Amino acid sequence: MRAIFAEISRFRRDRSGNIAIIFMLALLPILSAVGCAIDYSSAAQLRSKLQAAADAASVGSVSRTSPAYVAASSMSTDGPIPAGATDAANLFNGNMSGVTGYKLDSMTAVVTRTAGAVTSTVRFSASISMMFLGVMGKSSMTVTGTSTATANMPLPGAVPASGRCA
Repeated sequence: MRAIFAEISRFRRDRSGNIAIIFMLALLPILSAVGCAIDYSSAAQLRSKLQAAADAASVGSVSRTSPAYVAASSMSTDGPIPAGATDAANLFNGNMSGVTGYKLDSMTAVVTRTAGAVTSTVRFSASISMMFLGVMGKSSMTVTGTSTATANMPLPGAVPASGRCA
């Protein structure tokens, strides 16, 4: 029994090789942190691309030459503009074509005319697959975003600036 205690005591006093053990113990958390940072960085980059596509879709769908603006100018009452919603969806999908690494869960576009203004709201939700976090049980991350744009309609009977006399 004394021999076992002597070996344990000798093992406790021996300091050679401690750096290798400490390095191995620290390696797993460090690699995990680096992997999480890489996954989060790629998710943030994809969310920025999705948000830029939503911004372009909301602004483009209320431009003066857009189907929504043209339809709104011929409407006699306020209400939704289905052609604008379709145009916004097409603009969003066109901006995201060729971009990979995500699964679009939902994308809604609503374009309405209210009180002399055309308003477009584009919302999205997407799942982004995680590589390093998948090892820790989190296989995907959900990102969401919203973009709203408004364009004012000309007042009834108003003369456009280009048609005014000097």
